[in-house]
Amino acid sequence: MQVFRMIAAAHFLALLSPGPDFFLIARTSLSAGWRTASGACVGIAVANGVFIVAAFAGTAALRPDSTLFLVVQVAGCAYLLYLGVLFVRHAGSSDLRVSARQTVLPADAAAAWWRAAGMGFVSGILNPKNALFYASLAAMLTGPYASLGWKAVYGTWMFGIVLLWDLMIAILIGNQAVLRRFARALPWLERISGMVLIAMALGVIGLLLTR
Repeated sequence: MQVFRMIAAAHFLALLSPGPDFFLIARTSLSAGWRTASGACVGIAVANGVFIVAAFAGTAALRPDSTLFLVVQVAGCAYLLYLGVLFVRHAGSSDLRVSARQTVLPADAAAAWWRAAGMGFVSGILNPKNALFYASLAAMLTGPYASLGWKAVYGTWMFGIVLLWDLMIAILIGNQAVLRRFARALPWLERISGMVLIAMALGVIGLLLTR
């Protein structure tokens, strides 16, 4: 049980560190509300689930020196740049923004949810930090704690915590009171989020070039 507490604590502490997924959820919540942002949360959780299964299966592709991992890093940088430019260019003009007086058709809401889910999955699956993190957690499992049963427990716990944590962020940021309060500041928040994502991408590219 001590090993479970240690891994669960390390996993939760990692969730507290803001990254591309956080900025995507925050931006979607502010511009479209938490219900649409819940799609991004589900997509991110599914991407994390893929890494969890791969890590516990001992997939060699998660090693930092593998070719596939390098491809994921490059693709992740490209996607971060895409998101950053998207946030900056469309700051304050998102077509997903919904006011309290607007009526949203179910088909439009469903399309927006699936669009957000797709962006969330791509954001999560192209984040090399996720691959390294889950690979390092899997390496901590030894002895009886490396059994299939324990791996199922760890995987279910991690997937659930990622989903619940992201949903909590989406709900806190995307409720109507917060949206009304930050309505004027939203364009600047989107621009700042975009510039942070661009900076992250350029930082990783710089590290890759210095190898």
